[in-house]
Amino acid sequence: MEKFWNYIRICHVCKRYELVSTSLLCDSCKNQLLHESDLSQKELYLDLGFTVYNWCHWTEDNDPLLRPIIYALKGGYLKQAIYELCTEVSLHVSEAFQNQPILLPAPSKNKNQKDHAYIIAESLAEIFNLKIINAFERVNTSALQKSKSKNQRKLPNLKLNSDLTLTERKSLLNPENNLLFIDDIVTTGSTAKHAFNNVNKHYKFSAFSLFYRPLKFNDD
Repeated sequence: MEKFWNYIRICHVCKRYELVSTSLLCDSCKNQLLHESDLSQKELYLDLGFTVYNWCHWTEDNDPLLRPIIYALKGGYLKQAIYELCTEVSLHVSEAFQNQPILLPAPSKNKNQKDHAYIIAESLAEIFNLKIINAFERVNTSALQKSKSKNQRKLPNLKLNSDLTLTERKSLLNPENNLLFIDDIVTTGSTAKHAFNNVNKHYKFSAFSLFYRPLKFNDD
């Protein structure tokens, strides 16, 4: 019986049990998610000075589907599930990765912790055979990003990681390198903008998020 339960998972959306080993979702909810992704614009125009790529738009209509998925990803504990999700992402937003960028994950609140943004970057790095640099650390961590006002989001919330090696710093500032900032959710793009500013507005900088959530829908 114990061996049997090792292969049972509950869908994070509809709560049905299925014989799957690692997936977040049952087949029905997964197909709904892929449908939402197909409807989403892949390049966002947020007037930030760089391109932001996105896999799926989080809207009021699809909130019952996306919210439990996104909260399940928080913390980065479901590594294999995140990898499977990133495999689907790779089929739909490959243009974000075609120039062999160095991946720069959004920093976790705890500097020494590898959270969901890092695990997303790690999965994408494995899929596309890319390099990761843990380039940033958080500042002003007293409030959660989602609870901040638009003006608060404009305040710097990250800086270059003080533990970067000289080689890593040179890679970040080398104008020949493509840099891709990775996060789970983009709202205004302010975190990516702070990252952009910290690498001297690198002209080959872009950003990628799994989900785009407009600020007007940022209701919690």
